[in-house]
Amino acid sequence: MSDASPSPVDSAMPRDVPYREFPPHAGLRRHVACYWSIRCALPPSEGQDDAVVPDACIDFLFDLAGDGADLIGTMTRPLAVSRVGHLDLLGVRLRPGAIPSFVDVPADEITNGTVSLERVWGSDVRALYQRLREAPGTTARVALLDEVLLTRLVARGNPDAVTLAAAGLLERSGGRMRVEDLARATGMGTRQLERRFLASVGVPPKTACRVVRFQVALARLRADPGAPLTRVALLAGYHDQAHLTRDFTAFAGESPGAYRRRRGLVDHVREP
Repeated sequence: MSDASPSPVDSAMPRDVPYREFPPHAGLRRHVACYWSIRCALPPSEGQDDAVVPDACIDFLFDLAGDGADLIGTMTRPLAVSRVGHLDLLGVRLRPGAIPSFVDVPADEITNGTVSLERVWGSDVRALYQRLREAPGTTARVALLDEVLLTRLVARGNPDAVTLAAAGLLERSGGRMRVEDLARATGMGTRQLERRFLASVGVPPKTACRVVRFQVALARLRADPGAPLTRVALLAGYHDQAHLTRDFTAFAGESPGAYRRRRGLVDHVREP
């Protein structure tokens, strides 16, 4: 997602849980939004559910305190994940439309789902997983992922550069582009654009627009917790507060007001 996007794990976890992001190699920036890491120990009394919300991205997730690596599909609904004990998670957040440059799985086949990375990359994943576990720190892990992903990108090329560019336009617009305008800007018909978005992004362009717009609203809500929701809605491109509430509830599992209260983001909401 864009630089304003919240973390992929937008949760009620204790605030001292060390979530960090790392930029990819310059040669990967068109395809990889960032690497992210969570490393900590949560005793049973502090274990909580993570509310992972849609962001139009697909992630590679390495559970380095567990026993595997997964490909996490684009989401259209929130996902609750219970975490407790020692956490050592390393993720690769791909930009929307970038998945064909790294794997052969059509994105819509894993939407709202998870598949073992070994299933799509083969047995090489086992060696990569072990090397990541043995790396001396997160910086070394990121360098290793840079090396692996650059190798794959060079080998595969850019199978769907047009859809990747279209998804980039959509992101930069904050989800405000009409599907017809997006298709026209990329030289495709709307039906062709929809087919290619499904294969490369995992959702139709209209759904991707909604998710991106939701992320813009979420970032604004977190940056200015006391802002009236009507103002948040209009600045994020919604018709009105009711429109914001419908999409926010669909993607976050609760209304903006409930989200704000649960997160303890605000004690007083300013009047419009």
